[in-house]
Amino acid sequence: KMVRLQDQLLVQKDEQLQLFKTSVEETVQTTVETGIKSYSAAVQKNSTSGAVCNSKILKNVMKSVAAEEDRSKNLIVFGLKEEDEEQLPALVTALLEEIGEKPHFKATRVGWKRPGTAIRPVKITVPSSTAVHQILMKTERLRLVETHKDVWICPDRSSEERATR
Repeated sequence: KMVRLQDQLLVQKDEQLQLFKTSVEETVQTTVETGIKSYSAAVQKNSTSGAVCNSKILKNVMKSVAAEEDRSKNLIVFGLKEEDEEQLPALVTALLEEIGEKPHFKATRVGWKRPGTAIRPVKITVPSSTAVHQILMKTERLRLVETHKDVWICPDRSSEERATR
């Protein structure tokens, strides 16, 4: 008798679970359809031509995002003395060791070399934006080192960002 009651109870629970599952599926389906319709309406409303997406605009946005991601892994060093036969990796390594950092990096001078002009900045590329952030947090330490008093490290900014500063 007890086993039969347990079986009946299990059957009822299965039926309830099935009803609940069906109800949840219908609710989710309705919510998703409503969300897609409202998103579609918003996109069409905000689109000037009525088209959902212009491929040129999308390409420009993607290029902008990619450039931003690339810049987030770069640092620009100003004031690092430039010599004729310089060993740039060694100079940058010494500079970064002064602030307690030893990341893997690639360094290049930016701009054209002209005799008698200002020192060209150095672009440093590191593996991640986290490494950039760690280095930027420690740049104040350079002010305490006599040989690097006039050297400062900044994030790589776009031309729009440089114009606003």
